[in-house]
Amino acid sequence: MDAHPKIPWPATYLGRLQAVTVELRTIGAPATVEILQERFSGVTADQVEATLAALVLFGRIDKKGEFFSVPEES
Repeated sequence: MDAHPKIPWPATYLGRLQAVTVELRTIGAPATVEILQERFSGVTADQVEATLAALVLFGRIDKKGEFFSVPEES
């Protein structure tokens, strides 16, 4: 049994942006596409990567190498 239950992949674009941001905050450390893909059910690496790319573009998360994280609020 997984230590963390899988989260259903949201059907809407906004839902995916919110879910990935919340999950990055929950993890509390930089995460890769693969780590996030393991946390959601019914999702491909391409879907996770596209969602992360949008969040980086919007300035909601940071990317360093292959790791993504939520910037600390000031």
